[in-house]
Amino acid sequence: MSRVKLFTIGMVAGGVAGAVSALLSAPRSGKEARLNIQTQKNAATTVAKDIKNQAVDVKNSVATAVKEGNTIVKNVAKDVSKSVQNWQKEIQPHQESIQEHITEIEKSLTSLENELPSPQKSE
Repeated sequence: MSRVKLFTIGMVAGGVAGAVSALLSAPRSGKEARLNIQTQKNAATTVAKDIKNQAVDVKNSVATAVKEGNTIVKNVAKDVSKSVQNWQKEIQPHQESIQEHITEIEKSLTSLENELPSPQKSE
């Protein structure tokens, strides 16, 4: 026989022996293996859908929190602005009164300076 025929017969015999060995040593039958794979696929799909739904819920919660936060910040800014305006209105008369007192004090000091004798230079 030629070397090519011997090689081919050896390949076929080895393949058959490997296939028989695999079938005999397999922990499950093909049907059981396919069923197991299908079950695991379904479980993985269910988990992936749950994760997706949870991610969408988190996204929606964050969007809601951001909107509410913006509204709260705007309201607080308006309240602070109103408080500052009210405070400015309340202190306006006091500022005017203080300014009048300062003007009176300046006038009094000027009057006192004019009444005091000027210091004489010593020689």
